Amino acid sequence: MAGKLNLIYKTARGQFTSGINDMHRPIALTATKGMKELSEKWKIAGRANITGAGLGDKQAKALRVDYFPELPKTSADAAVFLHHKTHYIGVFEDGSTISGKPLLWVPLPSTPTPRRKRKQPVVKSFFALIGQKPISMKRKNASDPPVIGANIRRAKNSRAKKVSLAALKRGKTGAKGVVTTVPLFVGVKKVKEPNLLNLTAIHKSFANQVGKFYTRNFKDRK
Repeated sequence: MAGKLNLIYKTARGQFTSGINDMHRPIALTATKGMKELSEKWKIAGRANITGAGLGDKQAKALRVDYFPELPKTSADAAVFLHHKTHYIGVFEDGSTISGKPLLWVPLPSTPTPRRKRKQPVVKSFFALIGQKPISMKRKNASDPPVIGANIRRAKNSRAKKVSLAALKRGKTGAKGVVTTVPLFVGVKKVKEPNLLNLTAIHKSFANQVGKFYTRNFKDRK
């Protein structure tokens, strides 16, 4: 009767772990490099979409990428989180209707913008800035939207369409010219923000290329 045969193989201490790590390391490097390369291209395309929509460099730079794990760490499960710091950016992606309470006061094209804020003027802060109270202007027809303005002093025969912030701050002061009320804001019940951005489509396009970026970086390591 044949006796039993038991074979036992033992690796040297740390040999198995070292072998696994040697196999895992290139995978982690490939995954991390591929995700970094993809996200950087996505960020460039996304920022170009934002500036192309006329939202400016500040909004474009608010599009950020966070890496997991944080670089320079690597992982076979590397991931990126793409996000925008401005919470209302989705309005320009999906389009949105903003309703007034009861009205929204929209600045006219001729209304000056405070230089320091670089934003569209808001009624309350704007009139506080120029030191005047809003004046309701007469409407030709009852169906016309309401318009509010402020007083300035200008030359009698002036045909200037735009008014400066300095002139509004001076108001009625001065001895020359005549006092006139210039329109600044128009009241509307609601404003429809158009669909300006296409970030979701850009995201899907690059998400579908994850395998390509991984494969390319894996081949580069051979």
